[in-house]
Amino acid sequence: GATNTLAQLQQQYRNSQAWKRAYKQRPRSACGRNGGASLCAAQNTDAADAYAQLMLATSPQAYSSTSSSGPRLVSPAQDQSPCQACTAFAVAATAETAMAAALQVDVQQCSISVQALFFCAPERPVRSCEAGWNLPDALQQLQQRGQSLPTTSCLPYKPDFMGD
Repeated sequence: GATNTLAQLQQQYRNSQAWKRAYKQRPRSACGRNGGASLCAAQNTDAADAYAQLMLATSPQAYSSTSSSGPRLVSPAQDQSPCQACTAFAVAATAETAMAAALQVDVQQCSISVQALFFCAPERPVRSCEAGWNLPDALQQLQQRGQSLPTTSCLPYKPDFMGD
């Protein structure tokens, strides 16, 4: 549930801050991890923790979405209804913001369907609103499915669409 997700995020944040400190001191060696595996070039699905750490370490410490200059990088808060899809919403919003910031476009152009991310994972058991989700699995799904995820306008969020 939410307590477990918060604990995972807190651990990822602590790891990202340690990586950021190491990178400032010695950039080349900071990318090495676990006996030579590269945190900076993690490319397999087992590297979800590495992706999360890099995402947190390279994010600004403060951001205001009320700024009128430049593209809108953060989408408005969404209603998950009485459904434990908060992790999917957080992962989708973070990925949308990262894409919008990198491309310097409005966040609406980078929309990711939470419905597809949470309920429609291929080769996985069907999730229901009661099941919830954990951060590593959500990040792995995002990484594996990437550009194949539909947009929100294509597949809008409807909690418990399977009728569970």
